[in-house]
Amino acid sequence: MAALIGREREMAAINEVLDEVADGVGRVVALAGEAGVGKSRLAMTLLDMAARRGFRGLRGTACAYQSDLSYAPVVEALRPLIRAAAEPTDLGRLFGGMSTAPALGDAGLERTRLFEAIASLVADAAEQQPVVMLVDDVHWADPSSLDVLHYLGRAAAHTKCLIVFTYRPSEASAAVRAMLVSLRRGGWLVEVPVLPLSPVGVAAMVAELLGDSPPTPVLELLTDKSRGVALFVKELTLALREGGQLFRSAGRWVLGPDAAGAVPTSVVELFEERVDSLDATDRAVLEAVSVCADAATADVLGAVCSAIDLPGSLTRLRTFLIEDVADGEVLYRTVHPLLAEAVYARLTPSARQPYHAAAADAIARRSPVAVSRLAHHVGLAGTAIEPARALETLAAGAEHAVARRAGDEGLQHARAALKLAKRLGRVDLVPQLLTWLAESASFTGRTDEAVAAWWDAAVDATDPHERARCLMRLAQAETDAGQLVEAQDHLIQAADVLGDLDATELRIEIAQIALVLHTRRDELPAVLAEVAELERIGACSGHPKALALARYGRLELTRYGVGTVEESEVDESIAEITALADAELVVTLHLISIGTALGRGEHAAVVRRVALAIERARTANLPMLEVLPTAFCALAQFQAGAWDSALALADRALALGHRFNVSRGISLALAARAMVLLHRGDVAEAESCLAEASANYRDRRLGRLLDVIAAQAALARDDRATAARLAPTTGPYAMPVLHLQVRADLGDDVLDELDKLGFPYAAAVAGWRRGLFTQAADALDSLGLPFDAAACQLDRANVVAATDPDTAIAAATRALAVFDDLDAVAKSAQARRLLRRLGARPKPKDRPAGQLSAREAEVASLVAQGLSNAAVAKQLFLSPRTVTTHLEKIYRRLGLKSRQELARYIRSSNT
Repeated sequence: MAALIGREREMAAINEVLDEVADGVGRVVALAGEAGVGKSRLAMTLLDMAARRGFRGLRGTACAYQSDLSYAPVVEALRPLIRAAAEPTDLGRLFGGMSTAPALGDAGLERTRLFEAIASLVADAAEQQPVVMLVDDVHWADPSSLDVLHYLGRAAAHTKCLIVFTYRPSEASAAVRAMLVSLRRGGWLVEVPVLPLSPVGVAAMVAELLGDSPPTPVLELLTDKSRGVALFVKELTLALREGGQLFRSAGRWVLGPDAAGAVPTSVVELFEERVDSLDATDRAVLEAVSVCADAATADVLGAVCSAIDLPGSLTRLRTFLIEDVADGEVLYRTVHPLLAEAVYARLTPSARQPYHAAAADAIARRSPVAVSRLAHHVGLAGTAIEPARALETLAAGAEHAVARRAGDEGLQHARAALKLAKRLGRVDLVPQLLTWLAESASFTGRTDEAVAAWWDAAVDATDPHERARCLMRLAQAETDAGQLVEAQDHLIQAADVLGDLDATELRIEIAQIALVLHTRRDELPAVLAEVAELERIGACSGHPKALALARYGRLELTRYGVGTVEESEVDESIAEITALADAELVVTLHLISIGTALGRGEHAAVVRRVALAIERARTANLPMLEVLPTAFCALAQFQAGAWDSALALADRALALGHRFNVSRGISLALAARAMVLLHRGDVAEAESCLAEASANYRDRRLGRLLDVIAAQAALARDDRATAARLAPTTGPYAMPVLHLQVRADLGDDVLDELDKLGFPYAAAVAGWRRGLFTQAADALDSLGLPFDAAACQLDRANVVAATDPDTAIAAATRALAVFDDLDAVAKSAQARRLLRRLGARPKPKDRPAGQLSAREAEVASLVAQGLSNAAVAKQLFLSPRTVTTHLEKIYRRLGLKSRQELARYIRSSNT
C-alpha cells in the first residue's frame, strides 16, 4: 500500500501530539482497535512521520507466545540505546554485555532502581533528539513490561519523548486497563481509537490494491464481508483475484458467479490465536454459533450444547459474540462475520457433522419448521442423520429453494439429495431432483451444469411429455450459452418425442425457444414457419401465450420488412403474458420491442421498455433478466447523447452479466461500451472490447452489430479495406440506420434502403445523405439524437464552406459545442480544423489549459516531468486509478493523445 487510507482523523490527532512532544511535552498515545483494523500500519506511519521530523524511533512487539518472558518487548525496543558502560549499572539486569550493579537485598527497591535507570536512559536519549517508542500489541505484554510502560509514560511528561502502544480492547487484561486508567487520570494519555474503514475508505483501499476504481458490486461484496477491517479488505481482495472470481472485462474489474469464496487462510490464522485461548467448553459454544449461523437462537444452541453451562459460557464469550433480535427472538452472532467463517473453516468435516445434526434436530422440533434452515443443516450433517430422513428433507429444501429462485441454496440441496437418492436406489426421485438442479444452476448462471442436468433428466425420463420438456429446457439453456446448433437438434428431438400427443402448452414453449433461436441465426423461412405454427395453435386453442408469441414473431419479422406491428399490440401481448406469471417471456417480449425501438432511434421508448422489463425481473427475483435490458439501454443512451450514462449502464450490465454468466448480455454491453469509446477517440480500447465480445458470445445477429462497429473503428484508422470487408451488406440489421450509414461512408448507395425503412430516423438520415442538411439536422435534433444532428451540421459546413463561409462557421461552431460536450474527440478535431481554415478562432475545449482544475494542473505538471501514474499517485496521496481518470480528462480537455504531447503542451504553456 502506497498511502494510508481513510485515517485523516487519526493522522490529525497524531500530528498534534508530535507538535506537543517536539515542544517538550511528553505524551503517551494508545492506538486501540480490534485485530486487522490497521493499528500497526497506523503506528508505523506514525514512526515514519516522526522520523521525518527528526525523532529517533524505537520499536518493540509483544507476542502471545512470549507473554511469560518478563520485559521482552521493552528490551527489544530499548536495545538500540544501550552502550557499553564502565561502571556496573541496574540496566545490566536486562541487557547482556553490561556489568550489573550489586544487589540491594530489597526486591522492591531494586525494581524501582531498574525502572528509574530505564527512564533515565530514555530521557538522556531525548536530550540528544526527540524519541518515539512504539510497543505493538501490549494486550499480550507481560505484567513487568506494562509496569515499565506505565513508569515511562509518567516520567516522560517533561521530556521530548512519545510513548506509543497498540492494543485490542476486547483482549486487554486487567493490568492493561489499570495502566490506561492511571495514565488517563494523570493527563498523560492521548487515546486514538482505530475504527473500521468507512465504505469510502474501503473503496479507496480496494482501488489501491487493484490499481483501478472498482465497480459497485465489488465494493458491496468486500464492504459487507470485511466490515471495514483493513486486513480483511486486503486479504479478501487478493483471494478473489488469485481464485479467479475477480477479473478484468473491458478494462474493468468484475465478479464471477462464485465470488463469495472461501475465507482466506490469513484471516483464519488471525483468529486462531484468540480461539485457541478459549477453554474447551467456550470454544465448543463458539463453534456451535458458527455452525448454526442464522439459526443460533438460545433454544437451538441449548440443544446443540446440551452438556454445557450455556448462560455462563455466553457471558464469558461477550467479546466474541453479540446478541441480535430477529423475528422477536434473540439470535447470537459473532462480532465479525468472518470470525464465524474462520471458526467453521477450522473444523474438520467429521467435527462439523454432529453440530449440524444437533441443530437440525432442534430446528425440526420448532413450529413452523424452517425448511431452508433444516435442509441446510441436514445436508451438512452427513452420516450423522438417517439417510432416508435426510433425502426427504433435502428434496423438500431443493423444491422450496427453486420456488423462491434461491439458486445457490437450490444447488446445494439438489446436489446432496441427488447423490443420496442414487446411493439409496431411489431412482423415482432422480428426474425431479435433476430438474431442480438444472433450474437452480440456471438461476446462478452455471450454464454448463444446467445443460448437463437437463440432458441427464431427459435421458432418465420415461414419460414422453417429461422427456420432451427436458429436451426443450436443454435447448433453452444451450441457446442462452450460444450453443445454437446443439439447441436446434434438441428442439427437433423434443418435437419428435411428442409426436401426435396432446401437449399444447409444451408445443408452445418449444415454438417459443425455436423462435428465439431462429431469429438469432437470422433464418427467415424458419421464423416464418414458427410464427405460422404459433398462429395455428392460437387459433385452435385460443391459448393467450401462443397468440402473444405470434405477435412477438410478427414484430421480429418487421426487421425483415415483412408486415407491421403496432406498439399497442406488443403491450397487449405483454399484459396477457403477465397474467400468466411468465416473467421470462414478459422480459423477452419487452426485449424485442426494445430492439425494434432502438433500431428506429426511438430511445425514449427504449428507456420506457427497459424500466418495465427490469421491474418485472426484480419482481420475479430474477436479476439475470436485467442484463440484456440494461445493455440495450446503454445503446439507447449512446444514441441520445448521454455517453457517460451509457458507459455506466454498460458497466452495470457487464457486472451483472458476469455474475450470472449471461453471455449474450455481456457481449452486448461490450458493444455499447465500444461505441462510446470509439466516438471518444479511444479506438484501440474500443477494438479490445469488440474482440472480447466476439470471443465471449456471437450469434449471427449480434455478430452483425459487432462487425459494423468494428468497421467504424477501421474507418477511424483510415483502413477502408478492412471496413469494407467487415460491414454487413445484407439485412436484417440490429441497428439498421447505423449499418447503412457505415456503408454510405464506404461509398455504397443506400438511399433506397433508407427510404424503405420508413421511420423518421431513417428518413432524416436519408435527407442528410441527399444534402438536405438543415431539414435533416432539425429532424435528428427533434428525435433527440444530438451526435447525428451535429455530424449533419458539420457536413453542411464542409459543403458550403467555399460559397458561404459565414453559414459554414455558424454550423461548425454549433456542431463543435455538441462534440466537445460529448468528448467526441475525432469530430471535435474535424470541426476545429474547418473553423481554423475559414479564419475563425474555435472556442477552447471545456476550459483553457491555464484553467484546469487545481488537481488536474498538479497531475499534468508531474506527468509532464516524466513521473509514472503510480509515482504521481504517491506524491499527491491519490490512488493510481484516480490519477488515470484525471489524465483522461486532461487529454480530452486539451485535445491531446499522449504523455509526450502533454509534456510539450506544458512546456509551451510555461514559456
